[in-house]
Amino acid sequence: QLFNVNHPLEPGDTREGTILRGNFNAARDRDSYQLSLVGTKTISGQSEFSNQAFFILVYDSGKRLVHSSDTAFTRDFSLDQYTVVVSPCDENGLCYQSTKTYQVSISP
Repeated sequence: QLFNVNHPLEPGDTREGTILRGNFNAARDRDSYQLSLVGTKTISGQSEFSNQAFFILVYDSGKRLVHSSDTAFTRDFSLDQYTVVVSPCDENGLCYQSTKTYQVSISP
């Protein structure tokens, strides 16, 4: 199943290398970032809460979901152009209610 993974960034949403920062401006806000990834990467998020409190969804160039998580994860990526979607909601509609800000780090 293919999804529309192109969600606009609002003012205040930024990408600096492998650091993604932004705000959730609505209950179902979704921000999309295009990244070329290859090899083993750890992707983690921070919000104003002690837990991550939002979802990171990674889609491949064919718009297929390859990973969805509300906690840090490590994955081996095949060379591709990926879309990283940051959202208070997962692909099934499960949502965090109160998260306002996020930062996502991709390392190494």
